[in-house]
Amino acid sequence: MNDLLQEDHDKARIQALHAIQDKLSFYKDVADTFGTEHGRRVLKDIADEKYVYDSIYTGNAKIHYNSGIQDYIRRILDIVATADPDTYQWLMMQRVNDLRQELSDEQEAARREE
Repeated sequence: MNDLLQEDHDKARIQALHAIQDKLSFYKDVADTFGTEHGRRVLKDIADEKYVYDSIYTGNAKIHYNSGIQDYIRRILDIVATADPDTYQWLMMQRVNDLRQELSDEQEAARREE
């Protein structure tokens, strides 16, 4: 009977190791994909969707659709942050730079109106 329990324990351990290897392989694929110039451009386009940073409130049932999109995009960003922190940091710096540019443009427009 002990041999059967040990065999089940060994099978469970092997399955757990395979699951870990699969997850690590997946994260490597994510890092390889989004760590390239092309991948970063795609990632930035995904992250620039209005659903990520802006309010999703619509006052009607469309909020559920918007929420689903926002959740999915955030899931992608969470995966990238885990798989490749450097790429995620790059993406966040791009967002900061975009906000700075928006602010600068708004300030310039306000000066011209005066």
